[in-house]
Amino acid sequence: MNWAQIAILFAASFGSVFLLGVQSKNVNQGRYIASVVTSFGISLGQFTFAHAAASGTLTAFLVSAAGGCSGIASSIWFYQQFMEKKRNADRR
Repeated sequence: MNWAQIAILFAASFGSVFLLGVQSKNVNQGRYIASVVTSFGISLGQFTFAHAAASGTLTAFLVSAAGGCSGIASSIWFYQQFMEKKRNADRR
């Protein structure tokens, strides 16, 4: 794998898992439009991921695992920092 392929694989894994984390919150809170938009992003990320990860090498696995771990942690942080604060401000 070259550096461009590694970057694409990491970004696809990160993006897909990040959006899956956000999607979980959207669905739990009944946010229909946000869920539809997020689903489109998840599909794009998974399609790109499948294409980039097709080599099946250990490097591909490690890069995708790092992207996924970073993506879910970032999703939790993002939601707590931006979405929950916005929702609480809207209630006031």
